[in-house]
Amino acid sequence: MSLVEIGPRFVLTPIRIFEGAFGGATVFANPGTRVPLPSQWCSYYVLVISKASRFTEFVSPGLVRSARRKEKGERYRERRVAQQERGIRRTERKREEDGLSVAKVFA
Repeated sequence: MSLVEIGPRFVLTPIRIFEGAFGGATVFANPGTRVPLPSQWCSYYVLVISKASRFTEFVSPGLVRSARRKEKGERYRERRVAQQERGIRRTERKREEDGLSVAKVFA
């Protein structure tokens, strides 16, 4: 019996090891890791710039969805206000009917 490698090698580099399962005090932090560029981030990670150093902070997907929903709601509200203002301007600019208006000529 012999072992045969059947696929590419898979290597995991630990970045940070916490005391608990998903949080707690940092037991190990790899100093060789770098912060990814903004274009490489998942939408759930936000760059936090502090005076001491740069690091990424996890933001829950629910907060991201909520922020997007609020942004879309604000755009919708702005459209509705603009639509109402447009309607008011139309009524203010409406001309009085005269003898040669389309409705009277082609009636």
